[in-house]
Amino acid sequence: VENKPISREALGIMFWPDSADSQQQVRIALSDIRKQLGNQIFIEQRNPIWVKSNAISVDVLQFHKIGTASEIIDAELTEITELIDVANDCFLSGFTLRGCPNFDAWLQLEEQVALRDLQRCYRLVIRSLERNSRIEEAITYTRQLIHLDPYNEEHYRLLMQFHAQNRELHQVETVHQWVKQTLENELGVDPDQKTQALYLQI
Repeated sequence: VENKPISREALGIMFWPDSADSQQQVRIALSDIRKQLGNQIFIEQRNPIWVKSNAISVDVLQFHKIGTASEIIDAELTEITELIDVANDCFLSGFTLRGCPNFDAWLQLEEQVALRDLQRCYRLVIRSLERNSRIEEAITYTRQLIHLDPYNEEHYRLLMQFHAQNRELHQVETVHQWVKQTLENELGVDPDQKTQALYLQI
């Protein structure tokens, strides 16, 4: 997912830190991967190893590429929404390797990067839907974004605005209570002045 080469030595240290024959383990693992995904999966000399970018599709790399854009064009919207619709959990959620602290540390960092890129994709999709007056769909994706980042009040404010556009004042009240309870229960704070001011204005 880093889209860069890695040495056999680094693989051995990451996955078999306590093994005296880590390089043998690397060779076995690479052989198994080739059997599963084909011989052409790697750009490989003696060292380092690089996965061919066109050999497999990696969603986190796609999210990163999309997230660097300032906006998405309407023609891309369907493809991007289909992509994020299947990304309903954290990066490698539930996956761990016993006895591999280096892998766990790497995974923690990659989770943060992947989540940041996914949130950017959500925001781009939501802005595109709003631009095309597809408010109901924008509401759906804003709710999903809140579940990814439940302490970001900006997302709750956006959701309140969408419901206000739909003249759903009862939903505005529901969202206000949602953010208020979330912040009180989890962080022990009240919504900020922007959130309160928007709620009173609506």
